[in-house]
Parts: sequence; C-alpha cells; structure tokens
Amino acid sequence: MSLAFIPALKQLVNVGQIVSNLKSFNFSLYGRYMGYINILLCFAFGIANLFHVSPVIAFGIVSIIQGLILIFVEIPFLLKICPLSDNFINIIRKFETNGYRVFFYTVMAAIQWCSLAVKTTSLIVVALGLSFSAISYFVAILKKQDFQEASSQQEAVIKHPVDLATDVAATNIGGNVASNGNANKNNDDLYFDLESGREIDQHNIIPDREIL
Repeated sequence: MSLAFIPALKQLVNVGQIVSNLKSFNFSLYGRYMGYINILLCFAFGIANLFHVSPVIAFGIVSIIQGLILIFVEIPFLLKICPLSDNFINIIRKFETNGYRVFFYTVMAAIQWCSLAVKTTSLIVVALGLSFSAISYFVAILKKQDFQEASSQQEAVIKHPVDLATDVAATNIGGNVASNGNANKNNDDLYFDLESGREIDQHNIIPDREIL
C-alpha cells in the first residue's frame, strides 16, 4: 500500500497545533476535534447501515446527512466557497457558541440513539461520538471556557487554503534551492582533463603511491 498521501496530509493538517491544543484541557476544543471524527463516523457507519433489510436504513441515510451538515458546522470556511443558500449559512453560523453546540449535538445524538429502538447496529458508535461532543461543550460551559472558532489562526487544525498554498510554495522553493545547490556543488567537484579529454570527479582521484 502506497503511503504517498502522508506528506500531503501533513501539509493539510496542522499537526503541531493539534498536539498543543490537546494539552490545553480546553473542552471546547475537544468537542470540535471529536466533531471532525464524527464526520467520518457518520459517513462510514451511515453507508454501512444502508445494507440492512429493516427500517434502520432510514437512520443510515440520516447519519450520512448529519455528516454533510457537520462538515459545514466544523469547517466553516467551506460556507464561503460552496454555493449554498443564505438561509442555510445563517442557520449554521448560529451554532458558533458552546451553548448552541450542546443543543446541536444533543439533538443529533438523540436521533441516532432512537435507532436502537429499531435495531442495535453500529450506529451506536455514531450516537456515542455525537454525545461525546455534546458533553465536551457542556463541560466547557461549566468551566467557563470560551468557544474556539475553527477560523482562528491559533486554534486551526485544518489549514486555510491560502496558508496551505503558501506552505506548498515555500516547500517547492526550498526544494529547488537545495537541488540547485547540490548541482552547483557537483559541478565544482568536476574539472576537465586536457590529456584524456574527459571530465574527472576530484573525489574519485586516487593519489599516486609514494615511491620508496
């Protein structure tokens, strides 16, 4: 399996900031990080439960829809680049406080907990993930911690497209400079031998043995 995607992933995700934030004991951030994981859980387990021959299929479809909504809730810069209605954008932006996030995730989790009344499936993982986010934001309220916006440069986990483009450009420039430096160094190590008519690498010259 190819791991070529790892460098691209490191450029997209602000790994250093994630580690720093995890040590902050800021539950608003924990709720947001679990929100990113919830996006994956909603899609993965929502699709997996579409193959049941029972009403639980409806909850699988709802889970996928919840994943789509979470994308815009937790990655708000997408609201600026995706063609969405003003009403939808205004509704999503209302959930930018700890209190509204508790309400939002509680309702989302309650929907998936209701799926247990039909059949116990892997959707319980989605319900647990959404509940964890709701609890994290509630604890943040109790500890009087400020809501952390995803657009904040200090708290951003997924890099803004402009910052990402800057990092990629800097990496390319650095690579070109290093490449040119190595090329110049290699050229400096070569000299032209008039007698043999060839270029000779100075590092490969074997010194003549001393005559005893």
